[in-house]
Amino acid sequence: MSYSETDLVSAVLRHLRVADAVDAADSADSALVQQNYEALWEELSAHGNEWTYWNMGTIPRPVFLIVRDLVALESQNAFGLVISPTEKEQHKEVLMRRLRRHLAVQSTGLQTKVDYY
Repeated sequence: MSYSETDLVSAVLRHLRVADAVDAADSADSALVQQNYEALWEELSAHGNEWTYWNMGTIPRPVFLIVRDLVALESQNAFGLVISPTEKEQHKEVLMRRLRRHLAVQSTGLQTKVDYY
């Protein structure tokens, strides 16, 4: 299952406590979060980084919370949740570590049957 950009925007605004489950978010707030996600996705998928394996419009379930937290981190200053640049960088490093761990290719240790033709 994957999530849409709209799901992500709603989740970020709820995470930052700008919106709740009942009320709809302001369109300006949604647009700001949307722009931050687009910028983040471009940064993560830029040549040399390639941290994304999904399309911008469909976010896979295993990385949804990581992406939500990264977008929330980029958006929180606009909503009055100010943190220092040092703290922001530390939080981003922790989140990127989670993303790198998810993307790491590891051997399962299982044998693979090979057919020779």
